[in-house]
Amino acid sequence: MKHIDHCNLCEHQSTDLKIGFYCGLTNRKPEFYKTCIKANFDNKLATKIEDVNIDYEDIKRQKWRVYTNSILLFILGILLLICSYYMSKFVSGLKASEYWRYRYVSYGLTACFLGSLLFVFPAAIRLLNRYRNEIRSAKIDKEKVDKVLELYGISYTINITFTRGPLGYDEVDIDLIIKK
Repeated sequence: MKHIDHCNLCEHQSTDLKIGFYCGLTNRKPEFYKTCIKANFDNKLATKIEDVNIDYEDIKRQKWRVYTNSILLFILGILLLICSYYMSKFVSGLKASEYWRYRYVSYGLTACFLGSLLFVFPAAIRLLNRYRNEIRSAKIDKEKVDKVLELYGISYTINITFTRGPLGYDEVDIDLIIKK
């Protein structure tokens, strides 16, 4: 565990563009083994716990929407491939004299095939990968905060409720109890 994980929760943390983060009490980089005896977790702690947990829960809420959209995109891609298959069967069965009349079908065939391979399938995969990266990052941030608090014997219970506001935005109600 890095010192910055502790200092991000402490009221004494200071930053400088040249030095980076440092302890505001000693004006030096933090130097401690497991825990800092001068750590002061007050206002910053509650804000950090709320932020990390809200981010994590909000991303978790998006799981079914992301999976549903990805599945729908995969289905659309498969339908486009099936459409291009049947259009190619239609075009291949034409005589040379009829081909000129139905040349736009072959253009549609190419558009369906390339559209599914170049846009639809990659969009579905991108959507899933973005979700996986966001949930992994939010979970790591939450675990870092939880591990630091465990070292200091601090626990918390949090209840987060998301409600749809009158303007369509999500409103967040938080009940946080910190036990030191």
